[in-house]
Amino acid sequence: MKYKIAVLVPCYNEEESIAELYKRLKDAFSKFKKKISSYSIYFISDGSTDNTVSEVKKVIKKDSNVELLDLKKSGKSIALQVGFSMIKDDVDLVFMMDGDLQDDPKEIGRFIEKIESGYDLVSGYKKIRLDNLEKRTASKVYNKSLNIIFGMNLHDHNCGFKCFKKEVVDRLKIYDNLHRFITVLVNDMGYKVGEIDVEHHKRMFGKSKYGLARYFIGLKDALRIKFILSHKNWYSYIKDIIINGIILVLALFISKNLFFIVCTFLIAIYVFFIYNICKYKKFNLDINSVKK
Repeated sequence: MKYKIAVLVPCYNEEESIAELYKRLKDAFSKFKKKISSYSIYFISDGSTDNTVSEVKKVIKKDSNVELLDLKKSGKSIALQVGFSMIKDDVDLVFMMDGDLQDDPKEIGRFIEKIESGYDLVSGYKKIRLDNLEKRTASKVYNKSLNIIFGMNLHDHNCGFKCFKKEVVDRLKIYDNLHRFITVLVNDMGYKVGEIDVEHHKRMFGKSKYGLARYFIGLKDALRIKFILSHKNWYSYIKDIIINGIILVLALFISKNLFFIVCTFLIAIYVFFIYNICKYKKFNLDINSVKK
């Protein structure tokens, strides 16, 4: 079977990588032409301040299958969501990969093979990471924590190289930092999630846009996502608001000193989670209204 594929490439200040990445993608499409009937490439500039947009426009002049989405700085999740919404209905498989040349398009064929073996989403994982010890350790702790929280068993939830069946992308709605939890969200939808090891290249140009802090932020977000996924219907949500709210308010009234401070802290956390689940539901409502 041959597939129509779309490749999303979110990028921020990657001017030196655009032409080379396009060349590598074209080489991969030629290599796997028995599996690929047509392709489209979406370069998504997330508020780039260098010549990224100009470099993409040069590629577009040579290839009408390439498109540019030039966004204001919105974050990777929104950039991907906008990209998802632009994909044509007749596409079969959707790839996402970073624009820094650390992901290798030659892996595309192996992703397709894994999809054909029965998976709906295939995520890459860097079996041999070319990062420093500190970053490798933080990544391992982060991914093991996600596996425990969500009952999964993946090596690298946050790998930027992924392949989806189009129907999965149609249902996926991400904002804030939810791109880090795509595997979790897709698994929760009931789809089959798998992974393959991919080659990790050193960054050739520029510098990484992310630091170690993202792992700590990610763990905080993981608890938020766990809360959201535990309240999929309004009945469960409202019931917990009423019951837990009453308990916290009563505890606040009868408490003194240190216990008062603890209860106040718990209420602040509670309000935070309520805000986030409302935000999540509002986002889905907004997306659905746009689609209609």
